[in-house]
Amino acid sequence: MNEKKMDEMLSRLGREKTEVPDFFSKGLADALNNLPELPAAIPPRKSPRWPYVAGAVAVTTLCVIGSGFVSPAMAQVLREVPLIGSVFEKTGDPVLKDMSERGLTSQPQKIATDKGVEMTITDVFYDGSRLAIGYKLKPQNNQPLKVSSDLMPLQWKIGVKETDQIQWIGDAKEVARDNGEYVGKIDLNFEIEEKSLENFTLQLDVEAIHGVAGNWKFILPISMEKTAKASTTFRPMVTKKWNGMTYTVERVTFSPATTQVIVKRTVSKEKMNDFYYIGYDEHMKRMSGGPSSGSAPKDEGNGMVTITDTLKFAAMQDIPKQITIEALIPHQLGSGSKADEKSRQSTFITVPLTEKK
Repeated sequence: MNEKKMDEMLSRLGREKTEVPDFFSKGLADALNNLPELPAAIPPRKSPRWPYVAGAVAVTTLCVIGSGFVSPAMAQVLREVPLIGSVFEKTGDPVLKDMSERGLTSQPQKIATDKGVEMTITDVFYDGSRLAIGYKLKPQNNQPLKVSSDLMPLQWKIGVKETDQIQWIGDAKEVARDNGEYVGKIDLNFEIEEKSLENFTLQLDVEAIHGVAGNWKFILPISMEKTAKASTTFRPMVTKKWNGMTYTVERVTFSPATTQVIVKRTVSKEKMNDFYYIGYDEHMKRMSGGPSSGSAPKDEGNGMVTITDTLKFAAMQDIPKQITIEALIPHQLGSGSKADEKSRQSTFITVPLTEKK
C-alpha cells in the first residue's frame, strides 16, 4: 500500500463519526477504576517507554477489533495492511530466505489485475546470475483460483529495455495460503551482456495464471547494488588448450547466493555443443552446482566458433585461494564409477584467485 492511499484512508477514517457504544465506554472506565494502586513505598522503576507504547497499541487494537464496532474505513485499512515478512521467507527456499533476512532483496510492490486475479510482485533478488522474483496472487470477489494441472503455475515472457542480449532458463513454484491466496517465486538463471549486468529494466509479461490466459505486465528496475557489496569478483584470465579446444576462465564471482564462473570456449562448429564442466574447491572437493549454459556462438572463421559458457555452483562460505575446473565431453562421463573417472578424457584448469575486479 503506497503512502498516498494510506493517507486517504486515514483521512476518511478521521472524518467518519463513529459512536462508541455505552457498554464499551462503561466497561473501559470500570476496568481503569479497578486497577490496583501501587504501594507508596516502592519507587517507580525507570524503564524504556517504547515497550509500554507498543503494549498500549496492541491492547487498543484488540479492543477495536473485538468490540464489533469497527468503522468501514478502519476495516478497509486493516484489510489492506500488507503481510509482514518477505514472500521469500514463505516459499521454502532456504537461500532466498537467508538473502531476505540479510536485507539483500528489494520490495517493488508492483500490482497488476486481470481476469479477477490481482498479482503483486513483492520481492526481487539479483546477484548477477540468479534472478528471483517473489509474487502474491489474490483472487477478487472471494473467488478461489483455479487449481492448475500445468507443471508451472505461471506462463510468462521477459525482456530487457537496455539490450536484447539476454539468455535465461527458469521455473515458478508457489504455495497456497489458508486465506485463498498464493505466494510463489519465479526463479531464473539469468545472463545478460556485461555492460548491463549491474543495472537494467526488466519487462515481465505474465500471460497465464493457473492455466487462465490474461495480461499481467510489470516493469521492474533490477540492480546489484545490495548484493554487489556482499560479492567478490576475480578476473583470472587463465587459458588452457585441450583436444583442439581453447578454454579461458575469464571471471569468477562469489555472491551470497551463488558461485559463478565464466568460461570462454573456442571450438570447431561440430563440437560446440559437446561441453561439460565439473568444479572443485581448493581441496579438490567437488562443488555442487546447477545448470551450465552457453551463449550464441561467435564465428571466428576456419570452421571455429567462440562460445561463452556460464557455470553456476552453490555459494561458498569462504572465498578459496583457488578453484579447479574440469572440462570434458558429455558422453565421456560414463556411470560415475572410479573406473570411469580414470578412463575418461578431460583437462583440469587450475584457477588462482588473486586478481580482483
